[in-house]
Amino acid sequence: MALSRITRYAIDAMMVSTVLSGIKHTSGLSLDLTRVDEPTIRRILEKYLEAGDFCFETALSMAQGSSYFRLATPELSLFGDTHRHVQDSIKDSIKDSAGVPAYFGVHEDGQLYEVLVVRDGTRSWLVGGDAQVIADGAVRLLSPVDPAFVWLGLINTEQSSYLSAEDLLEAVAERHAASLSGSWPDILQLERFAVHLARICDTQHVDGRDMYRPSREKARSLIDGKVASLCAKIDSAPDTLGVQVRRLEDAGEKTEAAREKVCRDLVMSYISRSTAEWLEI
Repeated sequence: MALSRITRYAIDAMMVSTVLSGIKHTSGLSLDLTRVDEPTIRRILEKYLEAGDFCFETALSMAQGSSYFRLATPELSLFGDTHRHVQDSIKDSIKDSAGVPAYFGVHEDGQLYEVLVVRDGTRSWLVGGDAQVIADGAVRLLSPVDPAFVWLGLINTEQSSYLSAEDLLEAVAERHAASLSGSWPDILQLERFAVHLARICDTQHVDGRDMYRPSREKARSLIDGKVASLCAKIDSAPDTLGVQVRRLEDAGEKTEAAREKVCRDLVMSYISRSTAEWLEI
């Protein structure tokens, strides 16, 4: 009876140590053992926490090598103080042609950014003077994105009536709820970028409100403008876009046609297949 009680207490203590290790690996926060004055007790606590680190890292290694585990899908959301995930069924908003879900964030300066995440599965971060290890070694880069492209993927291109920006977003949220279990309340924050709807929609001013209806002509003009702007800057990227142009030239393509194709392919990689079909491009 006493042995079983001791065993239970030991297991509980190890679970607490493992949880503390998980907190340290994911947030960088750990117990401040410098506040323990007694050296012997401090050494015992260090060994205790090291045991939790061993359990956590062993469990993590087993999970990473198992086919029964996969990267978790973040909370259904698009905008907010931190980057948000766009579910696969809503990834029309951007990068759908590559089949890659997109992350976005709104900076305090009001600019919309795409959050690019680079993760190889083996990298970790060494942080702080006490060399704390953050298991998630992903590199995150913020890249400005044109809100009109996000709108272009979200709006219903079959819409025939004029709707306000709020109504458009509510329709997006309803389609999202119908395809996935879960709500998408912060999609309404995109309304702050409603001014960009006029670049891809016909507009009417009704009862003091701006109303919008998708316009194929305006959307095409947006795409063509982006392509022309990129073509004008292609010489500043000789090691990326320039390489692709030279490959087409080597294959017999004329220079101007090659530049046009490279730039248009790059711009269209940010347009969903369904939107591209609607644009008839």
